[in-house]
Amino acid sequence: MRKPEADAWAFDVLSSIERSAPFETTHVELKAICIEPEHWAKQFAGLANAARWHPILLLLGVDQKKGIVGLEPFEVGDWYSGLRAHFEYGEAPTLLYQNFLTFQEKTVGVFVFSTDNPPYVIAEGKKGGPRTVPWRFGSNTGVAGR
Repeated sequence: MRKPEADAWAFDVLSSIERSAPFETTHVELKAICIEPEHWAKQFAGLANAARWHPILLLLGVDQKKGIVGLEPFEVGDWYSGLRAHFEYGEAPTLLYQNFLTFQEKTVGVFVFSTDNPPYVIAEGKKGGPRTVPWRFGSNTGVAGR
């Protein structure tokens, strides 16, 4: 996905949120803050598994109910490396695009991920330990069935 497409997708979602339209889907996730990787890996994997082969958009600094709340830019490489560490063999959705843009005078983090290599498996503990394949059911995340 190229920069103009990613930014247009982000601005479209942000404009909908500005009009108080609910906007989380199987391809779009909103987070008010930058969540620590260990607290978000399973939900992220579920989102990516449900999106299967379609890109997903993560907007940070945006709350489903409060709207655009903004956030401080952060080191994306460290955050993404920490997130990948929770996936079996580091096979997490690929970060295709990242940007911190200004909307309503607040900073929003825009991240687009490729989901071209499902299933995304969460490795819990050491190698050979339990594995789960999360799935997004509406706005909830659970374990995938068969």
